[in-house]
Amino acid sequence: MDSLHQKQVIAMGPGKTNAPGKCFMKLKEQNGDTNWYEVFCEGQTKYFQKAKQGLKDLGFPISQEDLNSKSFGKTTAIAMIEFQKENDLAYGGLDQTTLYHILKAVQEKK
Repeated sequence: MDSLHQKQVIAMGPGKTNAPGKCFMKLKEQNGDTNWYEVFCEGQTKYFQKAKQGLKDLGFPISQEDLNSKSFGKTTAIAMIEFQKENDLAYGGLDQTTLYHILKAVQEKK
């Protein structure tokens, strides 16, 4: 995979609709195709924190450095992609579907 960088998109699609404050990223689908998905923007740290803690609660190895960071570090990115693949989700970035499945799995584990 190239990288986990996201881009803020101002205009997209045939109608060039403005999408201020929204971030999109090409995620890889289970069949190998890539598509644009809306993901959480880097400034939306509370969602990254919830995902990191959830992955840790599910037993994925997350470094203390990553847990203390406001964004995803290497161990969190690896854990998230592993979780996404295990759950047949598009992978490579944190989207609402992934966060939902992480939080649901944590609830089911309790």
